[in-house]
Amino acid sequence: MLRMHLPKSKPIIMSVGGSLIVPAGGPDADFLCAFHDLVRSKVKAGRRFVIVTGGGKTARRYIQAAEDVRHKIDPEDLDWLGIHATRLNGHLMRTVFREIAHPVVIKNPTRI
Repeated sequence: MLRMHLPKSKPIIMSVGGSLIVPAGGPDADFLCAFHDLVRSKVKAGRRFVIVTGGGKTARRYIQAAEDVRHKIDPEDLDWLGIHATRLNGHLMRTVFREIAHPVVIKNPTRI
């Protein structure tokens, strides 16, 4: 295990792929519980986190369903399906960490 000594004031930025959050059969409660416990233990020790989620299989399934019904789809519509799946995963994470999370999912990190 790699141990890093980072100043406690600097947040740890974690990218959590959508396929970890929602694998084939739906949201993975076991993964979410383990991740929740890990992050909370580090927060209790004074660390801060930025968690970035992906859309994963949810995004790919919605995009594929749209393409199966209509073979010619505006690429912007396909992008928005992926964006909304990503935001859904982000909201799930925010809900899991409700007491310690920012009150809303951040949609544009460049504005912070």
